[in-house]
Amino acid sequence: MKIVAGRNFISDAKNIGEVIINEEAVRTLGFASAEAALGEKISYRTTRESDYTTIIGVIKNFYQLSPKEKQIPMIFRYSEYANFIALRIKTSDVHETIQSVKNNWDKAFPSSAFNYFFLDEKYNQQYKADQQFGQVI
Repeated sequence: MKIVAGRNFISDAKNIGEVIINEEAVRTLGFASAEAALGEKISYRTTRESDYTTIIGVIKNFYQLSPKEKQIPMIFRYSEYANFIALRIKTSDVHETIQSVKNNWDKAFPSSAFNYFFLDEKYNQQYKADQQFGQVI
């Protein structure tokens, strides 16, 4: 994900009350530009201390679903609990790399189970029906 304005979350910081949004969220929320959204407060609760959150960054749109779908507005908040992280790996020993990632995951998120999948396989599954339809036609 490419940041087009502002900044990313700060490593080793709480990042409380801060969010990053995508370009579609900028448009949906009515900001004139990505830069205009920076520092603005939106009604999105990331903590119990405030009902508002400050936009610190804007990322380029990316397809969360199918490229056939419209872009959707997204808000990203920092959390010490991870549901998903995406890694790009280049290695001749995928098993060793996955084991290393698992070890680091277990240290960073001891209360969260480590599961993984390969994005290219998920992506291919998503378009399998389209490919089959194309073959029929």
